[in-house]
Amino acid sequence: MQINGYFEVSSNRRGIWYGADMDRSGRIRSVWNRLLLEDVIAPTFSYLLLGVRHLLGPTNSYYSLWPTGSFQEPWNILVECIYRSISDSPVMYSEVQGGTWISPAGAFLHDVEFSSKSKQISEALVQLGMPVVQLPNSLFNMFLNSASGVQHRVVTPDSVRNFLRGRSSTSVIDRSSNLMLLEYCLEDLVDDDVGKHALNLPLLPLANGDFGSLSEASKGISYFICNDLEHLLLQQISERLIDKNIPPNILSRLLAIARVSGANIKVFNLNEFLLLFCKFVPAGWKYQ
Repeated sequence: MQINGYFEVSSNRRGIWYGADMDRSGRIRSVWNRLLLEDVIAPTFSYLLLGVRHLLGPTNSYYSLWPTGSFQEPWNILVECIYRSISDSPVMYSEVQGGTWISPAGAFLHDVEFSSKSKQISEALVQLGMPVVQLPNSLFNMFLNSASGVQHRVVTPDSVRNFLRGRSSTSVIDRSSNLMLLEYCLEDLVDDDVGKHALNLPLLPLANGDFGSLSEASKGISYFICNDLEHLLLQQISERLIDKNIPPNILSRLLAIARVSGANIKVFNLNEFLLLFCKFVPAGWKYQ
C-alpha cells in the first residue's frame, strides 16, 4: 500500500516531519503531518475496505490490503488509527446467519492456523450463532498486538464457555461437533476447577443421546461414569449416564474430573445405586 499526500517532508525527502520536541516551525509541520495521517488517511483507508470488500470478498487478496507487521514512527501511529477507525465498520466477513459482514468490535476473531481443529471449531460455533471471523495468522496477531485501544474478542476456551453457558441445547450441531467443543472448552482447565469454570456448559454426552450440563458437585443433576456391566444394568436411567462410546481421550478426561469430585460427574458405586434404588423397582412396591 502506497500513500501519497501533501506532507511536510524532511530535507532529504526520505521522511516526514514528526515529533513533539521540535521548535515552532517544525512543530507546525509535525502537527500538519499528524493530522493528515489521523484525520484523512486513516478514515480514507476504512472507506477503501468498505468499497472493495464486495469486489474481492473475504479472500487473501482482500486481507492482504490490511497493514500487518511492525512500523516505525510515525507510520505506526497511522496503523493504530486505521485499526481504531475500522473497529465499528462492517469490514470483516463471518459465515454466521448465512454469511454477513460485521465489525471487528462485534466479531470473535479466530486464528485458523492455530491448530488442526481450528476450522472445525469455527464452523461449529458459527452454526450455534457465534459471529466468528477467520483471519490469517499475521492479521490475527496484528489485532491482538494493536495499540489502538480497542479490546477485541477472541475465540478461546473461556470465551466459548461464556458464549455457550446457559444454552438449553446445542442440538443444531451434530454429536461429534459437541464432543469437539467439550474437549476444547476443558483444555485450559485443571480437573479441580471444571465444576466452577465450566458451570452450565451443556456438553456432557449422555447414554440416551442427549447432553447434560456441567455444574459444581453440590449443584445440579449428577451424572455417572459406569463400566460395561453397569451400563447394561442401568438402562432405565440412561439420561443420568455418561455415554461410554465417546472417544477414549474425552472419556478419560471426564473420568479424571469425576475422581477429584469437583463437578457433577461421579464414578458409579454401591452408594449411588442405593440412592437410586427406587427407580429400579415398580412404584407399587413402595412401602410394601
